[in-house]
Amino acid sequence: MNICKSCGGEAPLSFRFCPRCGTQLYEGLERSGADPDSFVPLLNSLYNLLAVKRGDVPHPDRGKHLNTVSESAMSRRCSIDHNEMCRDIFRSLRFRPEASQALDDLLTLSLSNALAGYAYRAVEEMICKRKILPMPSTERDSLISTVWRNSDLKESAYGELRSDDPVEHRLLFCLALNWNSGHDRYTLASQDLHEKWWKTVFGENLELSFTCFENVYRAVGLLANRQPLSHAVKQSVADDVHEELTHGYVVRLAESLYPI
Repeated sequence: MNICKSCGGEAPLSFRFCPRCGTQLYEGLERSGADPDSFVPLLNSLYNLLAVKRGDVPHPDRGKHLNTVSESAMSRRCSIDHNEMCRDIFRSLRFRPEASQALDDLLTLSLSNALAGYAYRAVEEMICKRKILPMPSTERDSLISTVWRNSDLKESAYGELRSDDPVEHRLLFCLALNWNSGHDRYTLASQDLHEKWWKTVFGENLELSFTCFENVYRAVGLLANRQPLSHAVKQSVADDVHEELTHGYVVRLAESLYPI
């Protein structure tokens, strides 16, 4: 949660204004001397700059903070995972007119979580002021080949990704980088800070995701009014949120290891 400096009220990270007093919570990104206490306001600012609601015009500075190839890589994985979820969970609903918008909302949620993970890594870079050196191309290709041989990626929906497509090749690298949590060794913040920040971001996105899933389940008739999500569904949502945040984080990390 964000804490309003004017009234002390709490607001979700995605809120740009305090719901109690209306004070702007958005802070500029061109700050010098960013410190660990700046993490939440900077994350809020960057996320609000990058996120674009349907029909809205993107912020003019959006392109400075989000590479289009990285955005496409995030979108590609979210779309693949979304289609798999629709086949596994909502198969009987996919062609019902009333389900269309609800399922689109779940794809938007997935993209939003990934974007939050991307912003997380970007803010971590701002605060820690450390650089990760690029990975040699031979090492990148070796990592992709090793993971491809020793994981089940080729038997999954990712098996159709092509290495000759720049976006899909980057996604393959991100999947390989994330294999067995290999990205963890590139964390910039201390373990204590990273755990504190991750807990904050994960908790906020998880609550928003629970709300979205409840609305979707009710919209398509899988959940009665006032009926809560089952423990199994909540655990599945929590796993998805963790994966989506991590995906966005890794996509941003990949810009250092595999410069665009």
